[in-house]
Amino acid sequence: MAEAHIPVLKSESSDRHFALRQRSGDFTVCRQVRWYQHVQFDALLVTLFRSWQYVYQQYSESLEAEDEWQAASRNLLWIIRQPGAEDWWKDRQAMFTDPFRCFLGERGRTGQGRPDDAA
Repeated sequence: MAEAHIPVLKSESSDRHFALRQRSGDFTVCRQVRWYQHVQFDALLVTLFRSWQYVYQQYSESLEAEDEWQAASRNLLWIIRQPGAEDWWKDRQAMFTDPFRCFLGERGRTGQGRPDDAA
């Protein structure tokens, strides 16, 4: 099984390190990451998800080509299913539009990638 990194938001020590749980097989290993690594992870995902939200909006308004949306949505759905990104999304989804949150809420579980599949 591939290793997945899950950031934990609480501080694990006085020097502002954060725990990073690493799943491997049937057990979880904890190691320390510096606070700035956690900030970098958060900033990366905010940037990626904002970009995908924009592409989703463009596709929903028929301004994005089908093949471009399919490529973007496959990547998005793969990322959102990763344990670290999945946990991040649960904590940060309120920062995004309702239609995009609904899309990810449904498609993240089913694996479908079209906004108009919900009907």
